[in-house]
Amino acid sequence: FESWDENVLEHFKTLNPQRFHFLAEEDDSEKQKGYIAQDLVDAFPEAYPLQKYGKEGEEKEERYHFNPSGMVVYLMKAIQEQQEQIEELKAEIVKLKGE
Repeated sequence: FESWDENVLEHFKTLNPQRFHFLAEEDDSEKQKGYIAQDLVDAFPEAYPLQKYGKEGEEKEERYHFNPSGMVVYLMKAIQEQQEQIEELKAEIVKLKGE
């Protein structure tokens, strides 16, 4: 085991939510809300693994897909980082108030 000390909260600041169609969907279908996997795979690799897509008997193409359970570890780490910031701010407020 080793500690994971990467600051993940910074990655969440740069998220760019989008509305889009998946490649297999028609342009007139309802757009999905989400993020572009290729933009996030470096920051959240467990959340955006490659998966092979294609019809049976055809050569399958690798594409990134969203794995929600892979994102959980990043969300939990980000909450811990936020909580640390909150505690620091609370301590600073107490100090400024002279309590």
